[in-house]
Amino acid sequence: MFSPVLSKCNSSYIGLLCIVLLVSISTGCAIKPLMAPPVTLPSTRQIDLQTQHLQSLAAIHAFNLNGRIAVQMEKQGFSAIMHWQHGDNHDVAEVFSPFGSKLAVINRIDKMVTLITADQKKLQASTVEELTEQALGFKMPLTGLSDWALGRPSSQGDAPTQAQYDDLGRITKLSQQGWDIEYGDYQLVNNMYPANITLPNITLPGKMFLKSPKLNLKVLVESWQLNSVNQPNR
Repeated sequence: MFSPVLSKCNSSYIGLLCIVLLVSISTGCAIKPLMAPPVTLPSTRQIDLQTQHLQSLAAIHAFNLNGRIAVQMEKQGFSAIMHWQHGDNHDVAEVFSPFGSKLAVINRIDKMVTLITADQKKLQASTVEELTEQALGFKMPLTGLSDWALGRPSSQGDAPTQAQYDDLGRITKLSQQGWDIEYGDYQLVNNMYPANITLPNITLPGKMFLKSPKLNLKVLVESWQLNSVNQPNR
């Protein structure tokens, strides 16, 4: 279940929520199929399925994700609606309260990240880690969640220390860069492709739980859209 929603969010809560969403925004790069080490020795068939699934995910460079996010940090907890548009060189993320009022907009173009709150307060930095230090007072190891959201290990930063897969070769648990991640409710998204996309049937996570020493996240995906044109919508 989501943490209880705060009926009134002050600027510190909004800032935290925005930074949490920025966890999902990392500098894009070309993704190579990356096999994370399984906990137990898999069969040849399982290895083939894992490789096939990760290869299909490697074709994704841009997507739209609509859903809900819940945040828990120490004794503070709240939830919000998010609309996130991701590409290799850009991100646009809008954060809304559960009642529909806009809390913040986050933009990344190349290596510049900007956060603008509803009261027009602005934070700007060249990396998400620097932005978290401005807002929270400490740096978070955030590189990689644009990959993790798709259910694949990140090719950036440290390699995974642990991974578990289901019978279809999809990751169910992943440990990387100080985060423990669990996946559930994989959903088929081929019927959401634009007409000019020629990717095979792909299943993407519908639910993600992410835990770190200072922050816990829960993401519920309501819809995916995979984009063939790696440009922000106008």
